[in-house]
Amino acid sequence: MGSSKVNVSMTIYQTTTVVFFCLLNAVLQSATRGVEEKPQPDIRFASIQLRTSPGPDQIVSIGDVYPGEEVKIRVAIVNRAENDVTFQKVSVACKCLEGSMADKVIPGKGTGVADFRFFADKKPRSFSYSVSATMFFDGAAGVQSLRFVASYKNTASLPFSSLDINYSPNQKIDRTVPVFISKDVSLSDCKVKCNGEISFMNAKLEMSDGNAVIRLTSDGRNNEREEFNGKIELYLENELADECPVRILSRKSHRLSPSTLVFSNGDRDGFLEATAVFRVELEQSAPEPLVRSFIMKQADVNEKSFHCNVNRIGRGTYRIRASIAKQELRDGDAEWTLDFSTNHGSISGISKVLKSN
Repeated sequence: MGSSKVNVSMTIYQTTTVVFFCLLNAVLQSATRGVEEKPQPDIRFASIQLRTSPGPDQIVSIGDVYPGEEVKIRVAIVNRAENDVTFQKVSVACKCLEGSMADKVIPGKGTGVADFRFFADKKPRSFSYSVSATMFFDGAAGVQSLRFVASYKNTASLPFSSLDINYSPNQKIDRTVPVFISKDVSLSDCKVKCNGEISFMNAKLEMSDGNAVIRLTSDGRNNEREEFNGKIELYLENELADECPVRILSRKSHRLSPSTLVFSNGDRDGFLEATAVFRVELEQSAPEPLVRSFIMKQADVNEKSFHCNVNRIGRGTYRIRASIAKQELRDGDAEWTLDFSTNHGSISGISKVLKSN
């Protein structure tokens, strides 16, 4: 009797063990299939020759890409010299590009291979995009500068991060703004509309001088306020492709139009510099304001490392030169305040901040 209980227990244990390992194997096979079925990046090929003297960027064509696509570019590097060259490092100008050298040593009269990965923007703001990479070698090869160029397909986007429209009271608004639509997309596949406080405006996609534009119109009857806030939404095949914040401002508000601040390496090590032109919309009889200060605020910015000077170059138009410690700056939107003398007070806004190597 006791032997039968033991046999039954062993049979249950063996059966349970078999079922467990069968389930575990099924899970592992499913996970393996998931890895195998994951789409691999498209592999493209290019070739360059190492220079022995400085020259312009060597162009590496990525070709056509879709928004959000990942592409692998394998670059053959030809060493025309007699001596071997040793790869040291690669530097890229954007997070959208990664690079590594498969062959650390390229023999004289031989060829080495470098691998790059390009991550296409999910919401591109132009038909084409280029990004630079710098490769460092020892000896005569020295520094090799490359520029990777891609062309976007199946995309529609707005080329600006924000838009201001200035008007006089009861004035009809008729404004056209550019829109990027790739060649493989028909204008009829796109739609545009205004939302928020600017929903009273009419938005229409049309062609102007061979280019796609959005025509924004209003009869002026709703323009009794100093400021309206909303956004333009651009749709491709009924899916939201891009959007842009819009402000409609009364001219008497003396608002400052936003701009893009592109920071690049300056004369001082460790600092980035940017130059931009800002314009204040002034009434014809309004006095010229004087700028007292320009302050840029960003989450990671220490104001002590930020320096700026402002010069007036025309009526209501100012050139701003700014510098900031490199480690303090990040890409994205940055709030700024321009402080005027007289009765204009302070004007605030948001600018797009970009870092360029």
